[in-house]
Amino acid sequence: MSNIQRDRYPGDLEERLAQADRLDEAGDYAGSEEIYSHVILQAPSLPFAYAKRGYARERQKKYRSAAEDYSVAIAKKPDSPVTTWRRALCFEHLDRLEEAKADYRRYMELKGPDAEALFALSLINSFQRQDREALNLCEQAALLAPEDEVIQQRLERLRSAEYAQGV
Repeated sequence: MSNIQRDRYPGDLEERLAQADRLDEAGDYAGSEEIYSHVILQAPSLPFAYAKRGYARERQKKYRSAAEDYSVAIAKKPDSPVTTWRRALCFEHLDRLEEAKADYRRYMELKGPDAEALFALSLINSFQRQDREALNLCEQAALLAPEDEVIQQRLERLRSAEYAQGV
């Protein structure tokens, strides 16, 4: 968070935000979650407070509550690609794959074509046995990231599987 944003919320709130940031940086996600919860009680209109608490919860593997926080943050600020990406990751952990796919697509609407998002979509489609779509998405990812060995290896495997199946 920038100093400009913090300047809008002086006093106790500013100190709480700074303290939560320090705990986050130190890896004390339970501590930062607690402080962000207090910040949200004090100033419930701040989308970044929900996003930050969501991140603290995600780091503790509290994926359901993290996804809920990210959803509130997105409702308050729908043009946040980072929050959308983080929620997609939580949805994957919760096996809410259609919602994860929708968030990866939304992320690319906000940021433009992205190899990591395309690759994530490809993996989900593979898991769902949507092999042609998985291959198509992986090919797009490979075009955007020709140096990425993981994507290139996955593409090779998908093409071999397609050839073997006669798809």
